[in-house]
Amino acid sequence: MSPSGPASLASSCPPAFAWSRGTLVSADFSCLLTFRVLEPISPGITELDPAPYRDLLLSRHPGGKILEEFSLAGANRRGPAFDLHWNATGAVPRRERILFILSDAGVLEFSLVSSLEKFEAGRRGFGALLLSFRAADTDGRLIMPVLSNRL
Repeated sequence: MSPSGPASLASSCPPAFAWSRGTLVSADFSCLLTFRVLEPISPGITELDPAPYRDLLLSRHPGGKILEEFSLAGANRRGPAFDLHWNATGAVPRRERILFILSDAGVLEFSLVSSLEKFEAGRRGFGALLLSFRAADTDGRLIMPVLSNRL
């Protein structure tokens, strides 16, 4: 396990913080958007190694298949992202996009889980979720870009 990889949440964070999570569910229950704060990272780490996060995903979804690995932006930073296919209980196929971002609070995990048919529609909501998060720069300034209200 690398210092920039997922550690045991129970041992690395206070319990109330380790399990902090927010979930948004579409009206038809076909898409879930989640945000979670994982473990803090050792000082001096400036970039996340994708390998331990790839392993974390595969351990969460045995038999799942990573379709693509790439980089995405969120909270004013970039991090490793993955698209994967896995089966939920009852062999119900699911598609997931997940992004890990390094922050002062710890690793931020953003995810979209949907049915295969609703994945493209869910990506729009996932993008909106990512656009809504901002992080202060190293001197503590929070810069908020002006977004059009005509999107």
